[in-house]
Formats: sequence, C-alpha cells, structure tokens
Amino acid sequence: MTLGATAYCRLLVHMEGHDERATVLSALLFRHASMVFVTLTYRHISALCLSTSKNTVMRSMGALIESGLVEQEDALAATARRYRVDMDRLRKLLLAPLPDVRLLPGITPISALDELADECLDDTRKDAVSARMYCLLLAQLQGRSSEANVLAVLLACEAHQGFVTLTYRGISALCLATRTTAVMRSIGVLIEMGLVEQEGTATTARRYRVDMEHLRELLLKPLPDVPLLPGITPIPALDELAERLQTRVSQEETS
Repeated sequence: MTLGATAYCRLLVHMEGHDERATVLSALLFRHASMVFVTLTYRHISALCLSTSKNTVMRSMGALIESGLVEQEDALAATARRYRVDMDRLRKLLLAPLPDVRLLPGITPISALDELADECLDDTRKDAVSARMYCLLLAQLQGRSSEANVLAVLLACEAHQGFVTLTYRGISALCLATRTTAVMRSIGVLIEMGLVEQEGTATTARRYRVDMEHLRELLLKPLPDVPLLPGITPIPALDELAERLQTRVSQEETS
C-alpha cells in the first residue's frame, strides 16, 4: 500500500459523500493526467474503477469539470475526450480544513480496525495505518463506501466488544454525508454478509454487533482483480500530495 491512502481518504471527505468523483479523479491521476492531457473514454475509465458504471463516470466527470478540478479538451468528441487534473486546485482542496465531526473514516483512528493492521497490511510500515486499513476495507467491500462508513461507525462505537444500541438516524449523524436510507440499506447488506449481527426488530433503535472473525476473513481475502484500487494502487501524484500533507501536519504539531 502507498502513502496515497492518506490523500485519498482526505479526498473522500472533501467530496462530501460523492465518493464516485474521488474514484474517477484517482483514475485520471493513475493515467498520469496530473502532468498532461490524456485521452480517455467513459468506458475506459469505468473499466479502471471498481464497481463504477459508465453513466456514473459521465456524471462524475461533469461535476469534476464544473468544480474546476478537471479540465477537458475536445468537448464535442463523440467518444474519447482529453482530460487533465488541475493539481493546484486539488492541492488546495486536500489542504483545506477537515470538517469538525466526531468520525472521519480513514482519518479518525478506529482501534478495532487498526489493530488488524499487522495481519492485513502487506508491509511493516506503521504510518497512515487508519487510512490504509480503511482503503483496504473499501476495496474488499467492492468500493461501497456507505457500507464501509457504517461499519466504521459501529466499530468506533465499540460494537466489536458486544451489542450496542443505535438508530439509523444516530448512525447517519456519525457518517459524513450518509443519509438514513443509505444507512438502512447498508446495515442490511452487512448483516447479509455476516459482518454484522442484529438483535431486536424495534422500529427505531436496534442492537448491533460486529463479527470480528468475519471482518478479519474479509480483509485477508485476495484483493479484487482490477487495474486500480484507490489508496492501494500506487499513484505517484497522490503519493506526492500525501508527503506534503505529512509535512504540513508535522509543522502544525511543532508550531
């Protein structure tokens, strides 16, 4: 895994729930669009990204262009277009203050997840553990950030130690830009996967527990066979930004 996990997790936060835009931006950087305009089709970008349809790529690209993070040439081309990432804008975005919330997955340390790092990470480095473990979880959940975020909330609430009582609304309040309906769907998926157990059928609060053995098995599985896993696949442009982030954090801590 790479230093880029830190930068990618910050990118996810600043995308405010539009994780597919972070994925598409990573695909452009993976194809070296940080340096020059590169020619890509929506289908090509979709093939690079885990569980990202061509229509999702098209919508995300439009939003990234509108935000100024991506420049486009040959806008009238029927298929392939040329794109370049505005690295100055991206750098400013990643250096912007983080939201003042209790939990930011991949940034806020979650001890229950981080403690699995020795078994799950493929090297002995101790830096950026929270970011790298979250990116691993995200990859093994096929890029489904809603499920990853809900699981992170349950772990942060110590649901790995026993059943905890939570409402969908309470979980949503701890998940940045995750709606109550998305929490409800994600809980169902996690229960079906065996990662979460549920007690009670109350219409509001329910009791949940994370099955750590199933979580460990999930994280130790072979990674999905795709060209790009953000935060895991080396992307030099993101690694460079991560180094700058580390330097800034170090300077703030010593000032």
